[in-house]
Amino acid sequence: DEWIINGQKVWTTLAHVSDYAILIARTDPEQPKHAGISMFILPMDAPGVETRPIHQIDGGTHFNEVFFTDVRVPADNLLGEYNNGWRQATAMLMYERVAIGSMGAGKINQPTFDMLVKAAKAAGRIDDPVVRDELMQIYSMETTKSLVAMRTRAEMKAGKTPGPGGSLGKLFGSVIYWRMREIAMEIAGPGSQAWDPSDEHGAALSTQVVGSFSASIAGGTDEIQRNIIGDRVLGLPRDISVDRGVPFNELKVGTAR
Repeated sequence: DEWIINGQKVWTTLAHVSDYAILIARTDPEQPKHAGISMFILPMDAPGVETRPIHQIDGGTHFNEVFFTDVRVPADNLLGEYNNGWRQATAMLMYERVAIGSMGAGKINQPTFDMLVKAAKAAGRIDDPVVRDELMQIYSMETTKSLVAMRTRAEMKAGKTPGPGGSLGKLFGSVIYWRMREIAMEIAGPGSQAWDPSDEHGAALSTQVVGSFSASIAGGTDEIQRNIIGDRVLGLPRDISVDRGVPFNELKVGTAR
């Protein structure tokens, strides 16, 4: 009639202010690693659930660690089909990646470019030809991302379910942030990462820079996105997998090696 859950989850967004969470837990250890997983709805005030906010470098605390100690989850809290949780989670992630990768997709815009132009003007670097070339790189990248996002949104509006192509916009957004950090350091130096709170513009730039690292993790890491794109979009050969089809309880991982 119920499941007893033990474990730990890192990087749970807004868990500290949420009433409910979606829990994905292994329910059949005799199934291969991507099978035997089910999805449940979990009240965050259930006995045994402990949430610890993660204090981030940008001053925020919107990510969390969540610990589960003998948490009792009623069988009626099952979402979808038993042992189908991995497929359900993957479908949810595809929608999330489309949302992340297509923010502001109603038009072609370049928010990162605009922010860096302000920083270059404030630093007296806007006439530097090297800086101007770097700014145009960001402009071109953001324009391309907007066009891809608009195409993705149009496909969804037409009724098409998000597929692995949603990883393109999500990954490219992270790549833009990587380039943005390099350019911000070139323009503003240490001030791009350490700021005077009284400097409104400097604080805005620095907060964006130090907070941008989360883009490489949220919604799936850059490495995962590249694997998805290579495998399911480009049709490249998959990495060799020696545990395909092996029951989870027979995998040689961690202390079982």
